Amino acid sequence: MSESANRDDALERAVEKWRGQSRKGFLELCILSCIQGAGRTYGFAMLECLKAADLDIGEGSLYPLLTRLVREGMLAAVWDTPDEGHPRKYYRL
Repeated sequence: MSESANRDDALERAVEKWRGQSRKGFLELCILSCIQGAGRTYGFAMLECLKAADLDIGEGSLYPLLTRLVREGMLAAVWDTPDEGHPRKYYRL
């Protein structure tokens, strides 16, 4: 493989990594915006908030991001049981 082809491959990998990181960062900002607007909220309500903004992400993307944001200290999480329904983990800034 030529030096030029190696450079092209390295550049392509860097761009793909950047795309993934920028998408994750964008989703984080959207999640934080949903929480800020609600004061505190839970996962399913965040999915609905994101869907209302035409951002259709799945639980498999949302919950790992929430876990990381809590671990990094950007969010606080607490379990609460509403008057009706099952316990929910609420997130707040």
